[in-house]
Amino acid sequence: MNIEQGLPKTIWVDESRLKQVLINLLGNAVKFTEQGEIELKVEKLALDDKNITLRFAVRDTGIGIPLEKQQHIFDAFTQENSSVSKRYGGTGLGLTISNNILKYMGSKLSLSSELQKGSVFYFDIQVPYEMSCPEEDEDLKLNKVLVVDDNESNRVILQHMLAYKNIESRLAANGMEALQILMQGERFDVILMDYHMPVISGLETIEKIKELFSSQGEHSPLVVLHTSSEEHDVLNSFRRDENSYFLLKPIKSEELYKTLKRASIHTEKEISGPIPVPETKLSLFPSSLQVLLVDDNPVNMVLNHKMMKSLIPDAQLTEATDGLQALNQCKAQHFDLILMDVQMPVMDGIEATKQIRLLSDYSTVPIIGVTAGNVLGEKEKCLEAGMSDFLPKPLRQNDLLKMLSKHLINDNHNAKEDTPLEFEKHLDMNLLNEQTGDDEDFRKVFLNLVIQELSGSQEELKNAAMGGDLVTVKALLHKLKGTAGVTGLLRLAQSFAKWEHKIDENNDYASMQEEIAQEMSIGLNLIKGLIK
Repeated sequence: MNIEQGLPKTIWVDESRLKQVLINLLGNAVKFTEQGEIELKVEKLALDDKNITLRFAVRDTGIGIPLEKQQHIFDAFTQENSSVSKRYGGTGLGLTISNNILKYMGSKLSLSSELQKGSVFYFDIQVPYEMSCPEEDEDLKLNKVLVVDDNESNRVILQHMLAYKNIESRLAANGMEALQILMQGERFDVILMDYHMPVISGLETIEKIKELFSSQGEHSPLVVLHTSSEEHDVLNSFRRDENSYFLLKPIKSEELYKTLKRASIHTEKEISGPIPVPETKLSLFPSSLQVLLVDDNPVNMVLNHKMMKSLIPDAQLTEATDGLQALNQCKAQHFDLILMDVQMPVMDGIEATKQIRLLSDYSTVPIIGVTAGNVLGEKEKCLEAGMSDFLPKPLRQNDLLKMLSKHLINDNHNAKEDTPLEFEKHLDMNLLNEQTGDDEDFRKVFLNLVIQELSGSQEELKNAAMGGDLVTVKALLHKLKGTAGVTGLLRLAQSFAKWEHKIDENNDYASMQEEIAQEMSIGLNLIKGLIK
C-alpha cells in the first residue's frame, strides 16, 4: 500500500461503495498475478479550500491485457482466451460493476496495461475533506536513515514516508549493498532492514553489522520489517536487543513514525569513525595491463572499451581501427592482451595476427579473435593464424570474463599452476560475477564476508562433529551449502550437499571432516586469491 504522505485524515466519501470497487480491483489483480507484486496507491491530484481530488490506482505485474481488447474491457470483461478463463476462473463482471458504481460517484475506471507486464486500473474522485491539526510530538529528531529492502517499490514508499518528515534516506537493494555503504564510513540514525532478502537475509545482515561494529561502540538502532508468516522464534531472539525494533508489513506511516520515535532515543550515542578497510585491490588479473582493442566498428569499440574497463578497471586501453594500425601499435609498444576483430578493412584480423606473431615478445601474448560466428571456417582460420582463442559476436561480458580468466589469471594467487582448469572446476566465475556485478568495492566486501563465514562455520562444524551433534551438523552443512553455492564454489557446495544427506545413513564424521577440509581449503584459497 502506497498512500501519499500529508493527505487529510478525514474525508467525506461513500465508504461502502469505495471499498467494493477497491476489493474488486484488488481481487482481479491477485487472480491474474502469479508472481511479482500488487500495489494500491492513493495520491493527491488537486486541492482547494473545500475539496480534494484523489487518484486510487491498483497496479499488478500479472498477465496484462492486449491493446485491442482494452477499449471493451469495462463493457463486459472477456478473458483473452478460454484457457485463461478456465485457469483463473470468474465471470469477469467485477470491472463492469466497479465502473457502474464509480459513475454514481462522478468517476470512471481507466486502464494502462501491457501484455505479460501487468496492468494499472485507476480512478479519480473529488471529495470534501477536513485537515486535522498536526500533533506536536510527531516531530522526529532524525537526520538520515538507511533503508534495506530487495523490493524497489517498498524502498520508494519508505523513502517517501521519511521525506514527509524531512528525513534523508539512503536506499540499499540487499544486505551486501548495505554492508558496503556502512564499510565506506556512512552513518545513519536508524537502519530499516527487510527480513527476507536474497544472498543474505536481513537478520544475517544485522548480525554482520553487529560483528563489524562491536569494537566501534553501539551500532545504529535496527528496525526489522517482516510479514506475519516470518519465523517468529528467530525474530523473538532479536527482541531481546533493546536497540532492535520490529514493524509488520505492509508498513503504515503512523506505525513507522512511532517506531522511529522510540528508536531515536538511541541516536545520541554516535558510532566512532568508519571501520578500517584494508587497502587491497580486488582483481583477478595482473595490475596495469596493456590491452589493445582492434575493431573498425565504432559502436563495437565503445562497448568493448566499456566491458574491458568494467572487468579490469586499471587496464591501459589502446585502440586500433584496422589490422595494419594494430601491427604498427605492437611494433611501437608491448601489449599484454589483444582483442582482435577478424573482418576489417586495410588488413583483416587473420593477417594482422600472423604478422604480430612474427614480432619479438609476441609469441605468447594472448590474442583473442572476435568472429561473426557463422562464417564457415572462420574459427579455424583464427587458430591457424596464431590466435589464442576466439569469441562470437555480439560480445558478451560474461564470455569475455571467462576468456580473460582463462588467459590472464593473476599469477600471485594461491592456486596451482594449472589455474584455469582448477578455477573452472571449483569456482564458477560467471555466477560470482552475476552476484557481485561490476562494483569492485562491493565484490571485495562480499568475498571477505564469504571467507569469514566459511572459516567460522568450519570450526563450528568440527566441534559439532566431535560432539556427535547430528542436528547441528546437518544445520551447518545446509547453511554452508547455501553460502558456497551463492558464491559459485561448486565443488564445495556439492560436498556440503552430499554429506547433508549422507550423514543420516552413516555417521562417519571423520571422513566428512577430511573431505570438507580439503575442499574448503581449495575454495578459500581461490576466493582469497581474488583479493590482491
